[in-house]
Amino acid sequence: MVLSAEQLALKAFKLSASMLPILMQGDAASISRLYCEEIGEIEREEPDYAMALGSFIEPFILDYEQAKLGQPITRRGEVVDHPTVPEFCCTLDGYRSFDDAVIETKFLAPFRHKEEFVSYYYPQVLAQMRCTGAARGILLAARGTSEPVEYDITPKPGDDHAARYEAAMWARVEEFRLCLRTFTPPFEVRRIVPPELWRTVDLSQEPMPNWGHALLPALQLFEETRDAAEIHDQAGKDARMLVPDDVSIVLAGEHRLSRNKKGNLSIRRTAA
Repeated sequence: MVLSAEQLALKAFKLSASMLPILMQGDAASISRLYCEEIGEIEREEPDYAMALGSFIEPFILDYEQAKLGQPITRRGEVVDHPTVPEFCCTLDGYRSFDDAVIETKFLAPFRHKEEFVSYYYPQVLAQMRCTGAARGILLAARGTSEPVEYDITPKPGDDHAARYEAAMWARVEEFRLCLRTFTPPFEVRRIVPPELWRTVDLSQEPMPNWGHALLPALQLFEETRDAAEIHDQAGKDARMLVPDDVSIVLAGEHRLSRNKKGNLSIRRTAA
């Protein structure tokens, strides 16, 4: 049943940071469904297996990261109102005081690419930063059984694209709130692309980061051994080609050639 304006007012409705990925992606069907859920026209979808599994595992991911870094992750599940945007709030997965960072945790399928999911969840983490006044926003994502990885989505100072994106984000929040208050179905909106989150570092420019001093010699060695590596690879191919198909194992001094069940030969060194 659709809620009346009076019922909606009594509900003290608030938009939340978790809605922002949907609103900023601009997918008409998803935004329309969100609108219908919020005015009570349709029931919210029951969590599927993947959603339920994520809710179960995400606290463990936070505990794991906390133990790994030796820094407490607090304020778990705390609801924080935005200090200036009316009727807007966020629910924190966690907060880390030593670097003043909100932590948003996601348990994702192993095939999802960071360029896709970091972009998708960027507005949710950004809104959490603004609600809390935190200096940094961290997306803590675990894909499949891989160890969780932190992605820092903190907007770069002076980034005009980031400033325009954030202004558009709050404008979209206001537009959607107006739709709910006036029972006006949302109109089709375009996707707004977040700012570039991946840095370009020119090691020819000063000051050079600490890791740059170790990277340059490694790259020099990489270049100097290129020809040797190609010769090494070709020699291995030539050696394997010489072994008859009915030979399973070849012992040759410090080397052992072994054929697997698929018939492929490998070479390994058995002694120094």
